Amino acid sequence: MSTWKSLPGFGRESATVTLRKPHRRRLWPVVEGMEARALLSVTIQEFPTGLSSVSDPWITEGPDGNLWFTVVTSTTTGSIARITPAGAVTDFPITPYHGPNGGITTGSDGALWFTELYSPSGPYGGLFLGSIGRITTTGQVTDYPNAFNGDLAEPYAITAGPDHNVWFTEINATRVGRITPGGQVTEFSQGLSPLPTSTSITPGPDGALWFVEQQTSQHPNLIGRITTSGQITEFGQGIGSGGVLQGITAGPDGALWFTMSNDTIGRITTSGQVTEFKQGITPGSDPFSIVAGPDNALWFTEPFGDRIGRITTSGQVTEYSAGLSPGAFPLHITNGPNGTLWFTEGGDARVGEINVPAAPAPTVEQVERFGFHLQPTTVALTFSQPLDSTSAQNVANYTITGPGGRTIPIASAVYDASAQTVTLSPRSRLNLHRRYTLAVNGTPPAGVAGASGAPLNGNGTPGTYYVTTLVGFHGQPVPVRAAHSKGR
Repeated sequence: MSTWKSLPGFGRESATVTLRKPHRRRLWPVVEGMEARALLSVTIQEFPTGLSSVSDPWITEGPDGNLWFTVVTSTTTGSIARITPAGAVTDFPITPYHGPNGGITTGSDGALWFTELYSPSGPYGGLFLGSIGRITTTGQVTDYPNAFNGDLAEPYAITAGPDHNVWFTEINATRVGRITPGGQVTEFSQGLSPLPTSTSITPGPDGALWFVEQQTSQHPNLIGRITTSGQITEFGQGIGSGGVLQGITAGPDGALWFTMSNDTIGRITTSGQVTEFKQGITPGSDPFSIVAGPDNALWFTEPFGDRIGRITTSGQVTEYSAGLSPGAFPLHITNGPNGTLWFTEGGDARVGEINVPAAPAPTVEQVERFGFHLQPTTVALTFSQPLDSTSAQNVANYTITGPGGRTIPIASAVYDASAQTVTLSPRSRLNLHRRYTLAVNGTPPAGVAGASGAPLNGNGTPGTYYVTTLVGFHGQPVPVRAAHSKGR
């Protein structure tokens, strides 16, 4: 048997986590045993806002680097509030008020856009139809009332679209809406099931908008997709019926991820294939809002467990509770500045921050070639940490190129989690007397990644190719020249 090896440890990166000084209220370090045999140190901080809200407070990162959230004081009074990363809160009352407020998002025009469901003082049987509002970072409010189709629309979830418009759902009407920066509203209903309750909408990786439709007596749980021209498709196959859909977001893997009230996190591809994950989620937690984090994992709130959850793209769940007050009831979650996550609490109107260090990226530690003469050839790669099994076993992520640029097809890629190795089986033998180039794809979203979701560090930068040259002579083991390149 002959063995070809690369230089061990070539390109290894060291991972250092630096936590901020505990100068804020409620700074709790949480140490997690990571799949990557490293320690991911997460801190959760809570900030009192001095405000009280009787409805779900939504939150988003503003264009000014602050966090903006909705406040519902009563059915007739409410505001939009701003909190700085240091915890300073400024409140901007909304006048006239058409609340209670729903969602909030940052638009392409550098302002914040929010929804107002209804008002008890409106002209339609005592109810206002609802409204879309816009607030600048200096607190100037513009209101777009009565822009709906003559009934109680109740606009709720809202997000910025890829077309520079803002998109929203109407929870009391069978419609999805779009509003331009100038305030022109268009509503779409063709293709929607009757009377869905849609509580979340997000831009997808395919240039469309994706939203959830909660099950009712008239239809099951569905996930909807709407193009920017208004064409709607619904997906239901594979979505469970034991709970209702709640939140949805685009993941780092090119799919959409959603939450369900029956302690389920789901994943749906842009073609509609659904996978659901339950293991690791505490029963009765009611996963609610979800967002893709800076560490290539998904983070979600658990209101009925006073916890924040994290799920990798391979489905491994970790829950965090240290730093959360009893009865915190975490609700909506969003990305913040400098790789942080922020969330609102329904229990006492606090706002929380999660400091998430980036997950260390895997590297190729060693390459070995086995088999000579008439024996089948295999190539074994050893990695610095456990991998996401789906990307590790995707043969499209590995390319062997022979003399003259001829590609050697790879029949299989087998991942051994315990050894942290991938064994490649080429469809033809590799000649010991010739040079071959092995390239490993580490580019997101489909390239080789760690179990934490961090993409392969191929050339000193996460998300790049690893390239090495395989050389042999007379069947004797010789070192392999390890070369790193962004390309192939």
